[in-house]
Amino acid sequence: MYNKEFFEQKFENYNEIEGNAWKMHWRASQIHRMEKALEHVKRAISSYKVPVNICEIGCASADFTDKYYKENLMRLVGIDLSDRAIEICKKKYQDTNAKFIQGNILNMDLTKKYDLVICMDVLSYFSDEDKTRSMKNIQMILKAEGKAILMIPICRNDDAKDFIEITKKVFKKSTYDYVYTQFYQKYFERGLLHVYDFFCNKKEWGGLFFAKQLKKILHSMVVFNFINKLDRKHIPSH
Repeated sequence: MYNKEFFEQKFENYNEIEGNAWKMHWRASQIHRMEKALEHVKRAISSYKVPVNICEIGCASADFTDKYYKENLMRLVGIDLSDRAIEICKKKYQDTNAKFIQGNILNMDLTKKYDLVICMDVLSYFSDEDKTRSMKNIQMILKAEGKAILMIPICRNDDAKDFIEITKKVFKKSTYDYVYTQFYQKYFERGLLHVYDFFCNKKEWGGLFFAKQLKKILHSMVVFNFINKLDRKHIPSH
């Protein structure tokens, strides 16, 4: 299911306002997770001398890259399976020293070494066997004091436990952080996204007006925090 064609389709309708198919420009569940990830990325970057050598695996359309990239502070290589995603990245960063390459984490070039490897929402698409293989590849391209920041969405506690078990086997030292979005995403956001898409297709009778209002609700961190309090957090044990 998750082959190259699957991901190419995710970038067919990309635009700067909506972003890619994951709508991480304005979905509160995505924004909240990405902001937490950004804290870890900035902290890691600040621990190295400039320029910091960074590899972002699964860079997609560089929407997360946009949040941390500073040309004078880092040398960046972005890798993604989708040719369309790489085209978008190259266009956005054509006047910088950032490089974007079409490639697969499972058979990537393992000769270059990086201070920091970022891999956001990629490993969740893989089997446990390919997760292990991918993490070993990431480990091989890290410098001696290098760091890897890996993020996956967790749908079940077992997802976290399995992921943690693999990271413990591959990396000498691992730390974990959690952002709880499941209740909001499952019981609120998912339904409204279907309604949003419905209104977007009803332009002839003012559907775009209602779509914009729904986007504001979906984007609101106030709404996100309120709804998330309706359920308790369940943090997997290590």
